[in-house]
Amino acid sequence: MYIFTEILSNIFRVILFSTARYFPFLLRRFSIRPSSMNIAITNMCNSKCMMCNYWKDKKKEELTFSEIVRVFAEAKEVGVKEVTIYGGEPLIRKDIFEIIKEAKINGLHVEIITNALLIDENMAEKIVKSGLERLTISMDAVGELNDEIRGVKGAFEKAIKAIIYLKAATESNKKKIDIQISPMIMSNTLNKNGILGLLRLCEALDVTMSPRLIDKNIHYSAGTKSDRLFVNKENLKALDGVVDELVKIKKRNPKVLPFSIAGIKFIKKYFRNPSSRDIPCLVGLSGEVWLNANGNLQNCAFLPPVGSIRKNNIKEIVFSKQWYNYAIKMFKKDCPGCSCNYNSNIKSSFAFLYSKIIEKLYFSASNGEEKGMAYYYQEDPAKVALNMARYGFALKYVSSKRVLDLGCGARKGPLVLSEKAREVIGVDISLEAIEYNKDNFKAANVQYEVMDAENVSFPDGSFETVVSFEVIEHLICPEKYLEGIRRVLVSDGIAILSTPNIERFSEEVLAVRGHIKEYTKTEFKDLLKKYFSHVDVCGIIESEKVKDVSKTAESVNKALNLDPLRLRRVIPAALRKKIYSGLVKMKAKISRRPAAEEISKNDYSVVSYENIGKAETLLALVRK
Repeated sequence: MYIFTEILSNIFRVILFSTARYFPFLLRRFSIRPSSMNIAITNMCNSKCMMCNYWKDKKKEELTFSEIVRVFAEAKEVGVKEVTIYGGEPLIRKDIFEIIKEAKINGLHVEIITNALLIDENMAEKIVKSGLERLTISMDAVGELNDEIRGVKGAFEKAIKAIIYLKAATESNKKKIDIQISPMIMSNTLNKNGILGLLRLCEALDVTMSPRLIDKNIHYSAGTKSDRLFVNKENLKALDGVVDELVKIKKRNPKVLPFSIAGIKFIKKYFRNPSSRDIPCLVGLSGEVWLNANGNLQNCAFLPPVGSIRKNNIKEIVFSKQWYNYAIKMFKKDCPGCSCNYNSNIKSSFAFLYSKIIEKLYFSASNGEEKGMAYYYQEDPAKVALNMARYGFALKYVSSKRVLDLGCGARKGPLVLSEKAREVIGVDISLEAIEYNKDNFKAANVQYEVMDAENVSFPDGSFETVVSFEVIEHLICPEKYLEGIRRVLVSDGIAILSTPNIERFSEEVLAVRGHIKEYTKTEFKDLLKKYFSHVDVCGIIESEKVKDVSKTAESVNKALNLDPLRLRRVIPAALRKKIYSGLVKMKAKISRRPAAEEISKNDYSVVSYENIGKAETLLALVRK
């Protein structure tokens, strides 16, 4: 019922706004009341982005703290419910947390847009405790390409570290904050390290992505390379490929891209027709307000300021005749046109209406929980057995030794090692995983600690053996991880490491597995040789029994996908899991294949480097 109510609401909205473009008198009774405010608290910035000129401006412009306090109070009075604080770089301000506090005092929801260069562990803690609802990080690509675009060496690594610090802070403080990455779609972000690479990273980090579109007309692009960065005719084919892939990912994982499918598809149209005059601009009518660092207040960056908070009360400005006229001017697209709020503007078009109906009927947009089999899935006996096979291999090297299980996860691996080891310390970046292990996998010689695998804090030479399974593929800086392992080992210590074999899996579904980078056997071995004197890489392969069980699961999965209306959503989660388990058992019986419960660690075996082929796991034994 909710779906059809929403569709009817969308139909009414589209008809109203489409008709009003030709008959503006329909908007006369439409009350324009401010609902959100974007506040540039400074024009100073510590990035040197190639598509922005803020950092070139040597004239400092900032709103004073007292002005900001007054603005929040006046904004609340006229109906503003949320504020977005940006710059320049807002975190440059020493009083940023006092500014957030004042916004919260006035009952405002707060978002900050930042390049994240200044977010260390201490600042991440302060941000989470401040009550901030959303943090949007401006980054445009993966690795060195992002650093090149942002004009700051190490910008990519700092941004990723910021996300990790923020997630750790939210977990330890039991608070929520919406972390969003906002890249710019332009000619040099259409390659594999651009938008799609970044989206893959977003899936791995469990954050959302909200792409922006480069605009040659926007004021902060004047005097930059925006003309060259705009997606021109020669880049349209690459753009179309990126957009098509974004749509596929949206359908597979709705949570990661909080845009409508129509909004994503509009990206193709924008770069072919930037003004897009057939789609009205709703920014003015929806009550969005822009306050610049010089105090000027305006409906839109392309239109002249209506007033200044240094001369007038906000109420006087936003309820003036000129403010209303500009809002109608924007709605009719009597302006240069821009890419601002394109995902919102598209909602008043018939293209959106059609796409939304299809989307509501065929795709679940609940919370990104549904990813095929994982929607029904509880625990995979094959994966449990594979994990036990890894630990079974490691048992040969831990007898009477002090052992570190680095990145142990919420699994019983440390407990398995404790059967032969003198002492085992299991560490993981997830507080939840560590608390789970403390409750479920106890032993007198096992301890658990929360720790980042890239920043191991144990003293030098603390362990005789380090075990770390399926960790390196999740890391942004594997070099720090390996250096940390080498450092905490005794002089003749050994480490046993594992990672998925990329030769076995499709790189296209890399992010589905939550991985940032996977390795070939050669890449894995070469990387390890930089840090260890002896490196022996082998593989773990599964038996025919495991392959048969996988075939059963795949056939059940295909059957479950024949549910285009996603009616399974009305079934309680516990019941879904029982249904899935029952279907798998029934299919196994009909096909005369082994049941998943029959798989054990003995169904996996170790093969030499030369025979790895498409083995599921790469396993390395290294010595310091």
